[in-house]
Amino acid sequence: MQNYGDFRAGQAQTSAVSNYEKKHGRKDGKPIEDPEENKDGKKDEVPEWAQALIDSNKTLSEKLSVYEAEKAQAQRNSQISAVAKKYGIPDFMLKDRTIPENTDLDTYFKDMKQDMSNSGFKFAQVPETAEQKQEKEASEFAKMIEADTKSIVEQQNKYFMAAGFKA
Repeated sequence: MQNYGDFRAGQAQTSAVSNYEKKHGRKDGKPIEDPEENKDGKKDEVPEWAQALIDSNKTLSEKLSVYEAEKAQAQRNSQISAVAKKYGIPDFMLKDRTIPENTDLDTYFKDMKQDMSNSGFKFAQVPETAEQKQEKEASEFAKMIEADTKSIVEQQNKYFMAAGFKA
Protein backbone atom coordinates (compact mmCIF):
# COMPACT_ATOMS: atom_id res chain seq x y z
CA MET A 1 0.00 0.00 0.00
CA GLN A 2 2.89 2.26 0.72
CA ASN A 3 4.13 1.69 -2.82
CA TYR A 4 0.79 2.58 -4.25
CA GLY A 5 0.71 5.83 -2.23
CA ASP A 6 4.20 6.73 -3.37
CA PHE A 7 3.20 5.98 -6.93
CA ARG A 8 0.16 8.27 -6.67
CA ALA A 9 2.19 11.07 -5.07
CA GLY A 10 4.83 10.86 -7.80
CA GLN A 11 2.16 10.85 -10.48
CA ALA A 12 0.45 13.89 -8.92
CA GLN A 13 3.74 15.78 -8.78
CA THR A 14 4.56 14.96 -12.42
CA SER A 15 1.13 16.00 -13.63
CA ALA A 16 1.27 19.23 -11.57
CA VAL A 17 4.65 20.15 -13.07
CA SER A 18 3.40 19.25 -16.56
CA ASN A 19 0.25 21.34 -16.14
CA TYR A 20 2.29 24.29 -14.87
CA GLU A 21 4.67 24.08 -17.85
CA LYS A 22 1.77 23.95 -20.32
CA LYS A 23 -0.07 26.80 -18.63
CA HIS A 24 2.91 29.17 -18.41
CA GLY A 25 4.90 27.95 -21.39
CA ARG A 26 8.08 27.37 -19.36
CA LYS A 27 10.27 24.42 -18.54
CA ASP A 28 13.04 24.75 -15.98
CA GLY A 29 12.45 28.54 -16.03
CA LYS A 30 13.01 28.86 -19.80
CA PRO A 31 10.39 29.39 -22.50
CA ILE A 32 9.53 26.16 -24.23
CA GLU A 33 8.72 25.75 -27.90
CA ASP A 34 5.71 23.72 -28.81
CA PRO A 35 6.69 20.97 -31.24
CA GLU A 36 3.44 21.59 -33.17
CA GLU A 37 4.37 25.24 -33.59
CA ASN A 38 7.73 24.25 -35.02
CA LYS A 39 6.04 21.99 -37.53
CA ASP A 40 3.58 24.74 -38.52
CA GLY A 41 6.32 27.36 -38.55
CA LYS A 42 8.38 25.30 -40.95
CA LYS A 43 5.36 24.77 -43.17
CA ASP A 44 4.69 28.52 -43.29
CA GLU A 45 8.28 29.37 -44.11
CA VAL A 46 8.78 29.82 -47.86
CA PRO A 47 12.19 29.34 -49.45
CA GLU A 48 13.88 32.52 -50.62
CA TRP A 49 13.72 31.60 -54.30
CA ALA A 50 9.99 30.91 -54.04
CA GLN A 51 9.39 34.17 -52.18
CA ALA A 52 11.33 36.06 -54.88
CA LEU A 53 9.16 34.40 -57.52
CA ILE A 54 5.98 35.30 -55.62
CA ASP A 55 7.13 38.91 -55.26
CA SER A 56 7.99 39.22 -58.96
CA ASN A 57 4.59 37.76 -59.86
CA LYS A 58 2.88 40.32 -57.63
CA THR A 59 4.87 43.12 -59.29
CA LEU A 60 4.01 41.88 -62.77
CA SER A 61 0.37 41.46 -61.81
CA GLU A 62 0.21 45.04 -60.53
CA LYS A 63 1.87 46.36 -63.70
CA LEU A 64 -0.54 44.36 -65.85
CA SER A 65 -3.59 45.69 -64.01
CA VAL A 66 -2.31 49.27 -64.41
CA TYR A 67 -1.68 48.66 -68.12
CA GLU A 68 -5.16 47.18 -68.62
CA ALA A 69 -6.75 50.12 -66.80
CA GLU A 70 -4.85 52.61 -68.97
CA LYS A 71 -5.82 50.73 -72.12
CA ALA A 72 -9.49 50.65 -71.11
CA GLN A 73 -9.40 54.38 -70.31
CA ALA A 74 -7.79 55.17 -73.68
CA GLN A 75 -10.43 53.11 -75.47
CA ARG A 76 -13.22 54.88 -73.58
CA ASN A 77 -11.69 58.28 -74.38
CA SER A 78 -11.53 57.44 -78.09
CA GLN A 79 -15.20 56.36 -78.02
CA ILE A 80 -16.15 59.59 -76.28
CA SER A 81 -14.15 61.66 -78.76
CA ALA A 82 -15.68 59.89 -81.77
CA VAL A 83 -19.26 60.36 -80.56
CA ALA A 84 -18.58 63.98 -79.60
CA LYS A 85 -17.17 64.65 -83.06
CA LYS A 86 -20.28 63.02 -84.59
CA TYR A 87 -22.44 65.60 -82.79
CA GLY A 88 -20.09 68.50 -83.53
CA ILE A 89 -18.94 68.96 -79.94
CA PRO A 90 -15.46 70.54 -79.90
CA ASP A 91 -12.64 68.77 -78.06
CA PHE A 92 -12.08 71.63 -75.61
CA MET A 93 -15.57 71.01 -74.22
CA LEU A 94 -14.56 67.48 -73.20
CA LYS A 95 -11.43 68.32 -71.20
CA ASP A 96 -13.04 68.98 -67.82
CA ARG A 97 -15.98 66.63 -68.21
CA THR A 98 -16.24 63.37 -66.31
CA ILE A 99 -18.57 61.04 -68.13
CA PRO A 100 -19.68 58.00 -66.08
CA GLU A 101 -18.89 54.54 -67.49
CA ASN A 102 -22.48 53.39 -67.88
CA THR A 103 -23.69 56.54 -69.71
CA ASP A 104 -25.17 56.22 -73.20
CA LEU A 105 -22.86 58.50 -75.18
CA ASP A 106 -25.35 59.29 -77.96
CA THR A 107 -27.96 60.51 -75.50
CA TYR A 108 -25.36 62.37 -73.44
CA PHE A 109 -23.97 64.30 -76.42
CA LYS A 110 -27.42 64.99 -77.93
CA ASP A 111 -28.42 66.59 -74.65
CA MET A 112 -25.10 68.43 -74.41
CA LYS A 113 -25.46 69.83 -77.93
CA GLN A 114 -29.01 70.96 -77.18
CA ASP A 115 -27.89 72.64 -73.95
CA MET A 116 -25.09 74.40 -75.80
CA SER A 117 -27.49 75.59 -78.52
CA ASN A 118 -29.97 76.79 -75.92
CA SER A 119 -27.16 78.73 -74.22
CA GLY A 120 -26.32 80.53 -77.47
CA PHE A 121 -23.21 78.58 -78.46
CA LYS A 122 -22.61 78.84 -82.21
CA PHE A 123 -21.12 75.73 -83.73
CA ALA A 124 -18.40 76.57 -86.26
CA GLN A 125 -18.59 75.01 -89.68
CA VAL A 126 -15.58 72.94 -90.59
CA PRO A 127 -13.99 74.28 -93.78
CA GLU A 128 -14.16 71.95 -96.77
CA THR A 129 -11.04 70.18 -97.87
CA ALA A 130 -9.89 70.41 -101.48
CA GLU A 131 -11.14 66.88 -102.15
CA GLN A 132 -14.57 67.65 -100.73
CA LYS A 133 -14.80 70.86 -102.74
CA GLN A 134 -13.75 69.10 -105.95
CA GLU A 135 -16.23 66.28 -105.35
CA LYS A 136 -19.03 68.77 -104.72
CA GLU A 137 -18.22 70.71 -107.92
CA ALA A 138 -18.06 67.49 -109.97
CA SER A 139 -21.42 66.39 -108.58
CA GLU A 140 -23.00 69.75 -109.41
CA PHE A 141 -21.47 69.67 -112.89
CA ALA A 142 -22.82 66.13 -113.48
CA LYS A 143 -26.31 67.23 -112.39
CA MET A 144 -26.14 70.23 -114.74
CA ILE A 145 -25.10 68.00 -117.69
CA GLU A 146 -27.90 65.56 -116.88
CA ALA A 147 -30.48 68.35 -116.79
CA ASP A 148 -29.22 69.84 -120.07
CA THR A 149 -29.22 66.41 -121.72
CA LYS A 150 -32.85 65.86 -120.67
CA SER A 151 -33.76 69.24 -122.08
CA ILE A 152 -32.06 68.47 -125.43
CA VAL A 153 -33.76 65.07 -125.67
CA GLU A 154 -37.15 66.64 -124.97
CA GLN A 155 -36.57 69.33 -127.63
CA GLN A 156 -35.55 66.71 -130.19
CA ASN A 157 -38.59 64.59 -129.35
CA LYS A 158 -40.86 67.62 -129.86
CA TYR A 159 -39.14 68.45 -133.16
CA PHE A 160 -39.41 64.89 -134.47
CA MET A 161 -43.04 64.62 -133.34
CA ALA A 162 -43.85 67.89 -135.06
CA ALA A 163 -42.15 66.64 -138.23
CA GLY A 164 -44.23 63.49 -138.19
CA PHE A 165 -41.66 60.97 -137.04
CA LYS A 166 -42.77 58.39 -134.54
CA ALA A 167 -40.56 57.46 -131.70
